[in-house]
Amino acid sequence: MSTFDNPFDPERRLNRTGCSCGRHRSQAEHDSQLQLQSAPIESEDRRYRGVVAAAVMRAVFPKDAARRAFLKSVGASTALAALSQLFPLKTATEVFAQGGALEKKDLKVGFIPITCATPIIMAHPMGFYSKHGLNVEVIKTAGWAVIRDKTLNKEYDAAHMLSPMPLAITLGAGSNPIPYTMPAVENINGQAITLATKHKDKNDPKQWKGFKFAVPFDYSMHNYLLRYYVAEHGIDPDQDIQIRAVPPPEMVANLRADNIDGFLAPDPVNQRAVYDGVGFIHILSKDIWDRHPCCAFAVSKEFVTGSPNTYAALLKAIIDATAFATKQENRKQIAEAIAPANYLNQPVTVVEQVLTGTFADGLGNVKRVPDRIDFDPFPWQCASMDPEYAKLMGTTATQGKSAMPGPLDVGAKLWEHLKRPFYDNGPNDKGLGIQLAYSIARVMTGYLMAVAVAIPIGFLIGMSPLMSRALDPFVQILKPISPLAWMPLALYTIKDSNLSSIFVIFICSLWPMLINTAFGVAAVRKEWLNVARTLEVGTFRRAFTIILPAAAPTILTGMRISIGIAWLVIVAAEMLVGGTGIGYFVWNEWNNLSITNVITAILVIGLVGMVLDQALARATRLVTFPE
Repeated sequence: MSTFDNPFDPERRLNRTGCSCGRHRSQAEHDSQLQLQSAPIESEDRRYRGVVAAAVMRAVFPKDAARRAFLKSVGASTALAALSQLFPLKTATEVFAQGGALEKKDLKVGFIPITCATPIIMAHPMGFYSKHGLNVEVIKTAGWAVIRDKTLNKEYDAAHMLSPMPLAITLGAGSNPIPYTMPAVENINGQAITLATKHKDKNDPKQWKGFKFAVPFDYSMHNYLLRYYVAEHGIDPDQDIQIRAVPPPEMVANLRADNIDGFLAPDPVNQRAVYDGVGFIHILSKDIWDRHPCCAFAVSKEFVTGSPNTYAALLKAIIDATAFATKQENRKQIAEAIAPANYLNQPVTVVEQVLTGTFADGLGNVKRVPDRIDFDPFPWQCASMDPEYAKLMGTTATQGKSAMPGPLDVGAKLWEHLKRPFYDNGPNDKGLGIQLAYSIARVMTGYLMAVAVAIPIGFLIGMSPLMSRALDPFVQILKPISPLAWMPLALYTIKDSNLSSIFVIFICSLWPMLINTAFGVAAVRKEWLNVARTLEVGTFRRAFTIILPAAAPTILTGMRISIGIAWLVIVAAEMLVGGTGIGYFVWNEWNNLSITNVITAILVIGLVGMVLDQALARATRLVTFPE
């Protein structure tokens, strides 16, 4: 039963794809034959009355078919009178509409910059929060894991979440169980599969073997829809393609950099890819599952019970904003309100194409799909709850158990990885040994390239005061730049995530080796060099027989520092670009809330780092000699 449906209408349709009686292909066909009229909810008072009444009707009649049979047998007026005897509908509506004194007025609400969050976002610039006496700060957040963490840490009073997240938090999936509520669904539809423009000739999913796809989160509707869609076309989502979690704001950049072949993502990400000429819309999610839910408005049960009046005011603001967003004639105004940099940070035309449903698909066509995205806080058609489901709704969740694994848990998980370190179950599931191999290969490739560049240039700087003065300003400017700051530029120019990671390792390894080599060469004792000149030893022979042995301990110290930095940076770089490697493994397991795997990976990272460091420390001792 939708929020804005009349709960006492016996002819209200049972689902969204047919008609109210179930005998016609569409509601339009039904209306043309039976001339049924649906009275829209115009006033705010009637809207709140409908919300309360719908909630009561859902509780009394969990199944819409039973509700319909009851209303047809006794009539709407009798049903309303009977329910009013059992439950004070009028009083409840007045309490909900009027509320009491707000416990707190200043709130922080987190959101991801996507159109799924339209009601949450638009309520700020369009005054829906302030109308209910609230001073709400809507805060743009980088990704779903960050939203989850900030909400659990009480940095946010409420948040825009994926629909499964409040349930996962309540059940304690990967963390201590904390009761959470999902008072409203934010949007229905509003997603799409977008492919890179180079794949315009591959509109058949059967041609997608080997593709790399991005989804916003492992346990999101997007992942399930993508898996279902490709499986319907004979593609194994675990073996034939790679699916990785990428924050929506980063997807277009990854598509442009050729880091992924496509994504199933929320808008405006899909439309922005078309707008920038880097992708085309293959299919809208509504054509996979029409009126599917996606994102939710979520608050903790502690907030609901501790600040009931504030919670009611916040929910009313969301309901009012959603009712405004439901009307097509308001969509252009909404697009202008939420497009600026402090909200979606998108061109108005991009957001407008999404909200109005009149859009370019990237293949030269203009599509008109008014329900490309829609908004309904309570879109479900049947809210029945069987006993087995009720048991899963937090009442049987483990209470009070810490999510932090103990030493035995970590030891068991480590042994599990050590038993099968090189298993390969497809692009999305590889053993820890394979992930380490990818990371070590990238580190050693970038590191050896840095050795080949840094040591000769370091020798040149150390042996020539003129070159030292000429190159020192460039070294001092480039040295402090964070290696990860080079990653976006590398992805944009190289257009290969693996090579971009190697480039970042090269950059971070370069400076310690170059500076230490230059220092070691310049610090060679002058009397040794004077003896060589007296004996008329040539420049190259002097460099290899006198300077190199004398400077070797300092050079190897620089190499030791560089390998440590390289190993640190590769973990962070792989978290950014994804795909393979120990860094991606850590980030992926964190998104999955598998703390045991995260700790196991941290231990392995530390052990590998120690081995690399000790290897170079031993090499340093071998070339060090007493004077």
